[in-house]
Amino acid sequence: MESHPAVVTHSVVLPDGTILAANGYHRPTGMLACLTPGLTVAVPDTPTPTDVAAAVAALLDPLADFPFETPDHRAALVAGLLTPLAWFAFGGPAPLFLIDKNVRGAGAGLLADVVALTLTGRRFSVMTYTSDREELRKRVTTAAVEGERMILLDNLAGAVGNDILDAALTSDRWKDRLLGGNRMFDGPLHVTWYGTGNNVQLQADTSRRVCHVRMESADERPELREGFKYRDLRAHLRANRGPLLSAALTVLRGWVVAGKPTHGLKAWGSYEQWSDVVREAVVFAGLPNPGETRQALQTAADQDAGAMATILDGLERMDPDGRGLTSAEIVARLRDTVNPPEWMADTRSAAEDLCKKLDARALGIKFRHFRRRNFNGKMLDSPGEDRMSGNRWAVMTAAQRRSHKPSSAEEPSAGDAGGAGGPPAQLENVPTPAGRRYRANPNRGVAGLGQEVGGP
Repeated sequence: MESHPAVVTHSVVLPDGTILAANGYHRPTGMLACLTPGLTVAVPDTPTPTDVAAAVAALLDPLADFPFETPDHRAALVAGLLTPLAWFAFGGPAPLFLIDKNVRGAGAGLLADVVALTLTGRRFSVMTYTSDREELRKRVTTAAVEGERMILLDNLAGAVGNDILDAALTSDRWKDRLLGGNRMFDGPLHVTWYGTGNNVQLQADTSRRVCHVRMESADERPELREGFKYRDLRAHLRANRGPLLSAALTVLRGWVVAGKPTHGLKAWGSYEQWSDVVREAVVFAGLPNPGETRQALQTAADQDAGAMATILDGLERMDPDGRGLTSAEIVARLRDTVNPPEWMADTRSAAEDLCKKLDARALGIKFRHFRRRNFNGKMLDSPGEDRMSGNRWAVMTAAQRRSHKPSSAEEPSAGDAGGAGGPPAQLENVPTPAGRRYRANPNRGVAGLGQEVGGP
């Protein structure tokens, strides 16, 4: 049995599928259990399908008044509740559970409390997200040193995501220099991450690390709603913590006793072991696959993908022979065309959204970053080099790219207007609505991204 040094304040599922429900040090795993005095947790040793169905009904009962966008998003919340309980039954990290909503007052904080109060009896430890990499690194290190198990990134706003957050979301160990000295911390990062916000804008690399809990309220002032099933939901959760915790553990134990059945779910990169336990247990219990929320979130979150898909369509029209254009030539055509056709206006809008301004150097940097990345079956590559202006850029299909071996002349040139960019992005399929054009709309969807404005 693998060692997981940690302090737990609630019962958890052990690696062998049994329930740790007694105080004290558990030598095989290295866990110290400090359970709430007087809290009764009752889990059948062999839960029946009837037991599991009753447990699911108990877990869904406090969620009755939350306006989940789809049943998949409700299942994602249940997965977020089960994850800390199952943490030591799988190896590796778990995704961030983002509780996101379309309007203020829809109840994201209260929904987060459903998880925290059920599991710990208290509200979340809150950590403010910052885009400052060094500051965020320090905060993650502090959380690891203090042995935090559950952290809420509350009221996320603006663009969310960077390499430090991505690393924290894909690690179960953390190594960093401790504050105020030269000593290093190298230890477990047993944190399940949660987040709340309104129409949170995620960076593309972060979006694949998120299990999305989305709420959509039709009310202009949802905080004024009345007629709730539980007038004081937090008091109800505290009073019924034992039965709710028992229900969550019963779902996990029922899946173990049933032989850990699988359901043909698509793989979730970086979170395979979490998926093999928590996601399978959720589907076993009769709920939808919480992973379905990720695909829609990724499509919405990748602003650059929508813009690049439109730019590639426009570049194909500008350069039908595929000879290639430099970024300067592309910008000149977009800027100087009188009475441009609609497709060119859309291409210019997408380029401005991608680069924040219509600038050859900025466009070249973006092109180098996205070189050979798959956008709806098309990708950008360099068919050659203009000795005066740098790299030429052309569109080819993914099939053409697979059969094409670049010559040395096709490698990025230091003279390219965009030559200051980083290494080429990994090949990645980015689903965007086929036959649609992209136009920026900061008020749309989860991440405030591409608005579909018609076919070609």
